[in-house]
Amino acid sequence: MYLKKKCKLYLSSAVALAYNCPFLRHIDRFYIMYAVIKTGGQQFRVEQGTTLKVEKLEVEPGKSITFKDVLMVADGDKVEIGSPLVAKASVEAKVISQGKGKKVHILKFRRRKHSMKQQGHRQLFTEIEIIKINS
Repeated sequence: MYLKKKCKLYLSSAVALAYNCPFLRHIDRFYIMYAVIKTGGQQFRVEQGTTLKVEKLEVEPGKSITFKDVLMVADGDKVEIGSPLVAKASVEAKVISQGKGKKVHILKFRRRKHSMKQQGHRQLFTEIEIIKINS
């Protein structure tokens, strides 16, 4: 059989080279443009078209938002790393929905005191879709 070899994808500085895969032999290089943004105290690796849930933003669903806190931008072999931010780089996204996450149950139990406290928490989030990465 000609498919005895496994299809391997070698990643090298955001460039995926296709080797040993009969379905990808016609593709020389596969370029991925991605960025690392900072929002809500967290960092996210985003590509165009991806959807992700971030900390709640005060933006209505359907509106667009621009993230200026871009820590890194990679376009093929070209990689820009900010110190701390990349100058003139931004990421445009569209707000899909606002919501609450799964409930986390908190139980505080005091042994031998006949005392117990139950509490729940649902974290608010904003679901966004990345439209464009400007570098």
